[in-house]
Amino acid sequence: MLNTTDKTTQIHLLDCHEYDLTRKMMLSFGLNEDVLAYLGLKGLEIHQRTASELSRQHRFTER
Repeated sequence: MLNTTDKTTQIHLLDCHEYDLTRKMMLSFGLNEDVLAYLGLKGLEIHQRTASELSRQHRFTER
């Protein structure tokens, strides 16, 4: 049975995977890196989360 931390980790991985797929799809449709960077900054602005908060969930804590 998964504990809460394991469930959270799985959700974050799925979220990252969806983000990556969406980003690659947008690139294949012709959006350039500058537009994607702008959208990412807009997302940070709208949701009022710092970049360090967003990156914290992606840090490796175990080997």
